[in-house]
Amino acid sequence: MGTQAVRGDDVAAWIGLSACTGGAGLGMLQVAGWWTHGLLGLAIVSLIVSQILSRRARAFHAARQAARMGEIDVNVRKYDDLCAALADGSQQQFKRLQGSLEQTQSIVSSAAANMRETTGQTKLRTMAEQLVMLATDEEQARRRSEMQNFAQSAHVALGDFVATAEALSTGSRQIAERFDGVCAKLDEVRGLIGQVNDINRQTELLALNAAIEAARAGEAGRGFAVVADEVRKLAQRTERFSTEIGTLLGDVNGAILEAGHVVQKSAGTDIGSARQSEAQAAQLWRRISDFNRQAGEQAGHVSQLSSAIHEAVMESIVSMQFEDMVSQLLSKVREQTELMAHYVNGVFDAHRDRDQQDGLSRVAQRNATLAQLLQHAEHATQALNLSTVTQTAMTTGDVELF
Repeated sequence: MGTQAVRGDDVAAWIGLSACTGGAGLGMLQVAGWWTHGLLGLAIVSLIVSQILSRRARAFHAARQAARMGEIDVNVRKYDDLCAALADGSQQQFKRLQGSLEQTQSIVSSAAANMRETTGQTKLRTMAEQLVMLATDEEQARRRSEMQNFAQSAHVALGDFVATAEALSTGSRQIAERFDGVCAKLDEVRGLIGQVNDINRQTELLALNAAIEAARAGEAGRGFAVVADEVRKLAQRTERFSTEIGTLLGDVNGAILEAGHVVQKSAGTDIGSARQSEAQAAQLWRRISDFNRQAGEQAGHVSQLSSAIHEAVMESIVSMQFEDMVSQLLSKVREQTELMAHYVNGVFDAHRDRDQQDGLSRVAQRNATLAQLLQHAEHATQALNLSTVTQTAMTTGDVELF
């Protein structure tokens, strides 16, 4: 290995020198021939050893690069498996979230429907007819009997209304509990997005290490360096997209908390009004019991009954407004949930491309898919912002009814 190869011009010079000294005799020529053959053989052996060592070095480098490629392929497949597992978990969480929203909307619709049936047009029409009959100049016995019947009917109707309002309060508490569950599920989804960000950072570090190794490989690792750089860019874009999803989840969480606040405030208002109406009905019943002694105060009783009917009508309108507002908010939350599910599934589907053997093709396809998702996200977000309910209380803001 330490022997220097003999060049051809050195051998020729040696032969020429030997020819110039031909007068030395036949013995000198034979010695020169032996030296010439020895040097030529030594040169040939040196060339053969150089070729063998060069081939071994190239084979060792190729084996090392193949091992690196295999290691990166294993890590990429592991990354794809983790993305698939996260996608399945996210789909399950979104399905549970949609189920909770549907159950919440069903509870609100059922409670509001019961309230409308209790304070419907039939009972209001009956109360109005009784008021007209009380205003006539018929005999006192008939007026007392009709007034008592009317008061009893109003007492029963208001009692039913109070029971329905309490049922609505119970439903509102259940809605608040459901909202808490939805917030917990959103926190779980945020945790999954955090895991995706951790995986993206690990992928970026892996791509950086691969780029360093490719740089060390020189010209042979140039294509591998391009793939590593594209993988790093894809990890960075995925991290930005995960951040946008986290922001959208925060907006959804804020909308849910806002809806829960409206539900709690509306429930407290409905129960307070119902109990106040029940107290007024009790007071009205005591006054009617004294009707035999105070027949001249019938006009005052009629005025009180009219006020009670007006309050019942207003409470019915408020309940319908409450139902419509909550339904709009829940529909908005459902649309945002479906939009998030579409985005998350699109991100994970972009990584399910194992059929693409070429690394550059896989990266290009993922970049195109993510670009389409981002464009669709912008349009969908603008569409959702155009139909957002801005009301934060039952007495403020505008809401489209019915």
